[in-house]
Amino acid sequence: MKFWLLAWLLAAASVTAADTVSPQVFSALKAAEEALNANRPADSLNRLEAVKANAKPGTEQALVAAYLAYAYLALGRHAEAAEAAQAALKTASLAEELRPKLLLVLGQAQLKRERFAEAAQALEQALVENQDPEMMYLAAYASYRLGQFDRAALLLRRAIAASRTAKEEWYRLLLTCYLEGKDYAEAERIIQQLIARQPQNRELWQQWLALSLKRGHTQPALAAMVLAWYAGQLSQEQLLDLARLYAALGIPEKAARLIAAWHRQKRLPETQDSLRLEAELWLAARERRQALAGLERLASLSGRGGDFLAAARIAAELEAWQDTARLARQALKAGLSEPGEAQLWLGIAAYHLGDSTTAETSLTQLQSSRRLGPYARHWLGCLKTKRRTCR
Repeated sequence: MKFWLLAWLLAAASVTAADTVSPQVFSALKAAEEALNANRPADSLNRLEAVKANAKPGTEQALVAAYLAYAYLALGRHAEAAEAAQAALKTASLAEELRPKLLLVLGQAQLKRERFAEAAQALEQALVENQDPEMMYLAAYASYRLGQFDRAALLLRRAIAASRTAKEEWYRLLLTCYLEGKDYAEAERIIQQLIARQPQNRELWQQWLALSLKRGHTQPALAAMVLAWYAGQLSQEQLLDLARLYAALGIPEKAARLIAAWHRQKRLPETQDSLRLEAELWLAARERRQALAGLERLASLSGRGGDFLAAARIAAELEAWQDTARLARQALKAGLSEPGEAQLWLGIAAYHLGDSTTAETSLTQLQSSRRLGPYARHWLGCLKTKRRTCR
């Protein structure tokens, strides 16, 4: 930012023969201005403090205070910046051209101090005289922090409309205002605009999906994601989001088949998260054989006893007893905090496979278990009576 406060003032009609700037103060102000423009606010402050005591009431004091406000703000001394800006604004001889600029400094300083009511007041006053988009954004932020979401949204819409290069953060704040104000229709419109600007931004897609699901408008979001998928614009995580959306729409088989295809095509690496989701989707679709295959791949990758046990359960549901016994053994070998269920499945599988020794050993260990004991005793009874039709 370039500082031309001195030139503005001297060009204004407020400087008369009776109200001039002394050579000493003029020289200090000129040096302070040059230092500010050279990004040396500390040098500027030194110049101003040296001449502050000699400044005459009126124009000189107003100018010195104005420059002090800028210097303090640049140095991060926000309380002093606010005090200096207020002092300049109170001066009757301050040129009207300078008022919105000093109100902006005051607003910025109060924002940094988190005095949002004072910041909003200063910035709203500045907007009366200068409809600058950046100033509108700052005023909107102050209103947002005060919980005045409608006012903030109005200012942001004006800022975006008045600017050829509206910043992303303006749209983001507008989106937040709509969400906080529960105006979900407008929020969805802003999310769509942001996605058009950043189609690779996964967070935006997730927000749109969540908002669409909240409003019951899943079809438009699904259509847009499918188009992005065909265009190759979806990341690996977004592919999983697309599958989750199909599942949310009650089409888990479609979601599972997509993930399985992406795994085969190497578009999606087989990670624990993707394999777990695929297995869950196959289960939701009641496709247990595919779920079992997915869980076995997951267990092989993770090495977790719990994943082997989950696969053993599905194998038992399918009455695939060889697989049940193998997976139960792998679960026990991998380690479980509570191995009882794996022992139970191993005993039941061994019973069905005619391995009475393994069945008896596994089931006997569980007889005293409060949770699993009844099941173990039932199967031990089947084993002793040699019944082959136990269930």
